[in-house]
Amino acid sequence: MIKCILFDLGGVLIDFSDEQYIKYLAEKSGMGEGKVERLVDPLWKRMDSGDIHVKSFEKGASKLLGIGSREASLLEFYKSRVRSNKPMLQLALSLSRSYTLAFLSNVDRTRYGISSGLLGKVPFSYRFVSSVIGLRKPDPKVYRYVLKKMRMKSSEVLFIDNQTENVAGARRVGIKSILFTDKSALVEALKKRGILR
Repeated sequence: MIKCILFDLGGVLIDFSDEQYIKYLAEKSGMGEGKVERLVDPLWKRMDSGDIHVKSFEKGASKLLGIGSREASLLEFYKSRVRSNKPMLQLALSLSRSYTLAFLSNVDRTRYGISSGLLGKVPFSYRFVSSVIGLRKPDPKVYRYVLKKMRMKSSEVLFIDNQTENVAGARRVGIKSILFTDKSALVEALKKRGILR
């Protein structure tokens, strides 16, 4: 029986995806998106794990892509584009009447500080941030960590994320998961599982 709904933030409750920034860097550097992603991915993972600060990430990206540090500013880009996904936050708020709510996000501390102010009045009982706990999705260890901290079995948690690999990672440890595309598809999936009527 599901007791907890575990959300991703970016691309689900928050309107922002890392792909937007990768596309922006590709335009600034004149490189293809795939190449940009391959170059900055190791830095991104270190930032999300809390090993390096966002400023170090920006410096590294600037050097790797041959663009100015201002052009590589993830923080400026993030601040100018990040928004609440209000329909999803309303859905989360309605789910909070019957379920424990939590979120698990791959994000650095600085961007999390910005994002947390966009979550409105949704009562999250647990907030898991990769850069704070030193683990990131889709590593199976992060899902086990979350289950242990919430004192829940995998069968008691439903995970919602917009990245295929993160959903697959959760499923590998027995957590039922839904790949998020949009609110209406999610509502249908929740109805099929008896979470919503």
